[in-house]
Parts: sequence; C-alpha cells; structure tokens
Amino acid sequence: MKPIIIYLSKTGFTERYAVWLSEALNCPMIPYEKCKSVDLSSYDTILYGGGIHAGMIQGIKWFKQQLPSLEGKKLVVFATGASPAGLSATAESLKQNFTAEEHALVKVFYLEGGLNYDKMSAPNRMLMKMMSKMLSSKKNKTEEERGMANAISTSFDHCKKENIQGILDFINT
Repeated sequence: MKPIIIYLSKTGFTERYAVWLSEALNCPMIPYEKCKSVDLSSYDTILYGGGIHAGMIQGIKWFKQQLPSLEGKKLVVFATGASPAGLSATAESLKQNFTAEEHALVKVFYLEGGLNYDKMSAPNRMLMKMMSKMLSSKKNKTEEERGMANAISTSFDHCKKENIQGILDFINT
C-alpha cells in the first residue's frame, strides 16, 4: 500500500488530522497549495482532507476533478468541522458535496474538529458570530439547534486522535 494525504487547513484542525493519519500510515502529507505538483498516479490510496465551510468541503472541486484519473485507487475524503459527529445537518453537508457516482468511488468520513476564532478571517468570524446570535435568539429551538448555538459561541477544540480509526480500518481492509 502506498498512500498519500493532501489537505487544506485554514485553522489547523484538518492539518492535525492529516498529521495523525500520516504518522499512522507512514506516508507523505501535502498541503493543498502544493497539490498540483504531485503525481497521484504513483499512489494506490489517496486521502483528501478539508474543512467544511458553508456546507462545502474546502478544495473538494480540485479533488473531484482528479477522479477520472484515479480509477482503481482507494479514495478517501475526510471532512472536518465544528459540528458534532452524528448530526443530520452534518450528514447532509457531506452528501451534497458529491454526486451519486462520486459517492460510489469515494469513502467519505467526518471528523469533528473545532472552531478557532483567532485563526479565522474577519468575514468568517463575523459570519459565525451572526449565526451564533441567530441560533441563540431563535424561539422553539430543536435540540440540535440548541447544541449548535452553544457550540459555536466560543472557540473550542474537539480533535481526537481516535477519530481517525474508521479511516485506518477502511484503508487496511
């Protein structure tokens, strides 16, 4: 097995998971900014990681453009985000990033990361604060909405090394 990890990380959570995966798989990890210089044909397992922003996995368009040339390879996408794993909204976000045909080619995982307001751009920080205020002021919130409002009110880090185990199990089967 010859894997490679390509990742796009804005606030550090995706990068931390990429490091843990790279150590566990003993493989290179390449930041997204350098992905165009990598010959993916020499790898049999390609992992792509990106944070979820406004429902979309960052950099996923580039990865999806590579799919025709990656036939026969084991393909994994790991998306990181602030939402707790298991939320229906998170599952919907992941689903909307791929067509049915792409889902048949790529195994997608969600890894809970966190929020780091200090590393966010000013527009993203403002957007998150507006979303937090909107959720907090909403009447008759669902349990999910209450949890989300509480979670995004401040910076937090929910990265756990054990979260990568599902990816490792999939790769090693």
